[in-house]
Amino acid sequence: MRAIVFPNPSAQTINVSFISNTASTGEAEITNIAGQHVTAETLHVTEGENRKAFNVAQLATGLYFMKIKAGNEESVLHFSVQH
Repeated sequence: MRAIVFPNPSAQTINVSFISNTASTGEAEITNIAGQHVTAETLHVTEGENRKAFNVAQLATGLYFMKIKAGNEESVLHFSVQH
C-alpha cells in the first residue's frame, strides 16, 4: 500500500492519502515515538485512492507513527506535531 501524510509537520489536521487494491474495513493506529498507543480509528476503505483527515490538535508536540491496515495491506507513516 502506498500512502502519504500531509502537511507534515502539522498543528491541527493531517491528511492521509493511500491507494488500496481492494475494498475493506481497515484501521489507522497512531503511536508516539515510544511506541505507546495514542488512538485508533476504523476506516472504510474503497478500492483505489482513499483520503482521510485526522485531527491532531490534541496531541502533544512530538513525533508520531500511523499504521494503516486494510485487508492484507499495511503502511507505516511518520508525522510530527508542532504547536
